Amino acid sequence: MNAVKVSAGRCEVTVEGKPCGKPAAYKQILAGSRQFLFCDEHASKAIKRAAEEAEKRGTRR
Repeated sequence: MNAVKVSAGRCEVTVEGKPCGKPAAYKQILAGSRQFLFCDEHASKAIKRAAEEAEKRGTRR
C-alpha cells in the first residue's frame, strides 16, 4: 500500500449511510490502480504514516 497527501477531492468514507464529503487529505493507492480518498478524521494511522514517509522521500503520485 502506498499513500500520499492530497488537496483535491472529497472523503469517500460512508458514515451512517451518508458519504462524509469533507475535503480529502490523504489518498491510499492499492494494486490494480485502485485509489481511496480520506479526510484527516477518517484516515488510519497506517495511511498517515505511509503518506508522511512518502513526503519525506519526495515521492508523489
